[in-house]
Amino acid sequence: EYMIERSFYQFQATRRSPQLKEKVKELEEERDAIDFIDEAEVAEFFTMQNEYKRLRLKMKSVRNKPETILPFLNPGRLVKVTNGEEDWGWGILISFNKVDLRKKFGSFQKKLSSKGSSMYLADVLLNCEESSTSRRGDTPRPCKDGEKGVMQVVPCEFARIDELASIRLYLPDNLLSADARNSVGNSLRQTVKKFPDGVPLLDPVENMRISNEGFLKTLRRIESIEHRIFRHPLSATDDAKTELGRYSKKMDLEKKINEIKSEIKGIETNEITRKTLKNMKRVLRRLHHTTSDNVVDLKGRAACNISTADELLVTELLLAGNMNDLSAPQLAALASCFVCTERSDDVIRLREELGEPFRKMQEAARRIGQVMRDSKIEIDVEEYVESFSALMMEVSFAWCQGSKFSEICKMTNIFEGSLIRVMRRLEELLGEFVQVSKLIGNSDLENKFKETIRLIKRDIIFAASLYL
Repeated sequence: EYMIERSFYQFQATRRSPQLKEKVKELEEERDAIDFIDEAEVAEFFTMQNEYKRLRLKMKSVRNKPETILPFLNPGRLVKVTNGEEDWGWGILISFNKVDLRKKFGSFQKKLSSKGSSMYLADVLLNCEESSTSRRGDTPRPCKDGEKGVMQVVPCEFARIDELASIRLYLPDNLLSADARNSVGNSLRQTVKKFPDGVPLLDPVENMRISNEGFLKTLRRIESIEHRIFRHPLSATDDAKTELGRYSKKMDLEKKINEIKSEIKGIETNEITRKTLKNMKRVLRRLHHTTSDNVVDLKGRAACNISTADELLVTELLLAGNMNDLSAPQLAALASCFVCTERSDDVIRLREELGEPFRKMQEAARRIGQVMRDSKIEIDVEEYVESFSALMMEVSFAWCQGSKFSEICKMTNIFEGSLIRVMRRLEELLGEFVQVSKLIGNSDLENKFKETIRLIKRDIIFAASLYL
């Protein structure tokens, strides 16, 4: 408790407290300025609208499953498209296709893992804002009410399909020309005008044959809440939408106020620091740096000697024996990954004798990142792994084998000054490796690191002055 109260982390948090209290005061004044004649009535209507939206999303998640919706995605069918708060209105389905995310997004696939390796997209002819389609690569936006837009084919995820009409329109064979698309757009507008009470829809039970009991229960709840919304006094007023928007803003302000108050409470009770410390101690136990009684073990004492690089990963590699069989140039190359913060867009190709140690290091980093995430420390595991760059591995390897400074400068696009700085930090890190090897009693590894230092500490990089 004494250490927490006097830690720099807690000091920084405490200094923010007055600013946070002032922010709360400002938000409370803004919230209190939003008043209503009958707030309870608006709150009830707001709650019903939110429940209706939630149930609609639940219903669509079942209806829009590929195995359910695909038989009804016929060319020419009218579909209503929404994207969150964006309402695109009615459009005409052109086609659908299955997209392989691995081919389309490559290495970015790991960030799309929640969608699986493939997904379906529906190509829908929609009325778009003209300025959003004037240049290639622009993201289309829905046309605003009262404005003249342009008809464009927009790929949509199935989740964006809000309604399916029972009506289908004739489509020409070729929609490449603007005239053909606009002609279909005119037919669409005329069709929608024919149904002032709403375009007839496909019934999910009668037409689409969905018989899931949970789905049917959701439909009954939607019908019930639609009836309650229709009977509510606010639904008959012209300013219902405005009142809902104002109440929504008030609720957002209330949420922000509660979040900041919770943060202030955490600062004043040292809860934030205590929680962070608890999570970090959990990481150390799981990586065996400390015992179950939080007593620092050999691995933890070894990590205490590392300050130039990531002590968790370095200690993991040293004590796991990953460096025992490496030569001095290989050790220098691997150690360079911990001190190189430079970035390059060039593709890095490593020789096999360097590639294998680098892959093992990445596997160890991924394990540590996973342990940290499981211990409730906020971390992007892949970002953590990618923070250890192989950019200097070939350079360090060549330098240890006696290459000249002019030669290694040609091997990378890093500036000479940055290259010298990385090599000097590398020598400092290797010195820490010597101390750790001595601590764990591995004299062979200690001598190997000393030899590595001898190989890299030479020439202009370690000159007392570059002007000599």
